[in-house]
Amino acid sequence: MAYRTVESIIKAAIREGMKIYTDAAITDSMIQQSVDIYNASEPFIWRKWPWTNRKIDEIEVSPDEDGIIVFDGDNSDVDMVRAVRSVSTTGDSTPMIWNEDDVRAAMNGIEISSDKFQKLVDDSDGYRRIKVSVDDAMSAYKVLAFRRFVQAEVNESYSSGDPSATPYDYRVLTWKIDRAEAPLVDYIADGLRSYMSKEKKGTYVHGLNGTIKDIRDQEATEKLMTPAEGKFGEMGDWY
Repeated sequence: MAYRTVESIIKAAIREGMKIYTDAAITDSMIQQSVDIYNASEPFIWRKWPWTNRKIDEIEVSPDEDGIIVFDGDNSDVDMVRAVRSVSTTGDSTPMIWNEDDVRAAMNGIEISSDKFQKLVDDSDGYRRIKVSVDDAMSAYKVLAFRRFVQAEVNESYSSGDPSATPYDYRVLTWKIDRAEAPLVDYIADGLRSYMSKEKKGTYVHGLNGTIKDIRDQEATEKLMTPAEGKFGEMGDWY
């Protein structure tokens, strides 16, 4: 299933919050206001979401000659790097290497070892960076990283014939937490109601909390079962 674009989500919010049901009736100012509300949703929707595979990604990247890996391009939404594995020439992943920085190494009175990676400051474009040891002589690494919220924009250069040229335009950018789509629509709709001096409904809070609870109750976590296994009858080999 493909992720929904921000455009699809804000149009659903306009239908819900402003009771406008045709695209022809949606003005540029409505779109801009909706995009602004979407961008303001980060602490209320994105940060409230638990760390599931909707926000964690495994990617394969290559360092430059200095061992620096820049998370740009398709990986520009990388936020926090949690684990790194070097990849052998046969394509197999080797044991994980862990983070260590100059300050920690100095406090411990040691040099940063070759099986560690360092977190670096962002580059001039705001992309996350890490550094691996050039002594490893590895050309590729697998990285487990958290995604970050990416703000949408209304880009005048957008063209349906070349959408990749404007990846952050609301017509191109996608919302990657599919289970939080409905609460996000409710949040934007509430923002539009406030914009029109109408009373907010506040339903996004209950919708988000209910969805998060459902996931925590139902997703596989270790061997804990909710509901308890007795409620299923015969479980076969699934426990």
